[in-house]
Amino acid sequence: MIYICEHLTHKHKNKMTEAATVMPKKAEYRFPELFGNLPAARVMDEKYALSAQLEISIAQLNRIIRGDSDPSGTQLRIIADFFGVQVDDLYLISE
Repeated sequence: MIYICEHLTHKHKNKMTEAATVMPKKAEYRFPELFGNLPAARVMDEKYALSAQLEISIAQLNRIIRGDSDPSGTQLRIIADFFGVQVDDLYLISE
């Protein structure tokens, strides 16, 4: 006996709704502000220290700071601890 899957014998309707097609807004972080508050002479030392704690390269850290890459939840916690703030304080709140 040969059975044909019911799913192969009919056309599917597009089940996506308009709400599902709207992309969620990407999170914005205060990283440029936090690094901007550091004395210029210490910025690179602090970046090296933070990248070592995050176990990522300086290039990857720079991508996170610019907003080209999103940090993981664990990375957010490490960054918050590094700057002595709560994780919620890392997010930029737009009005």
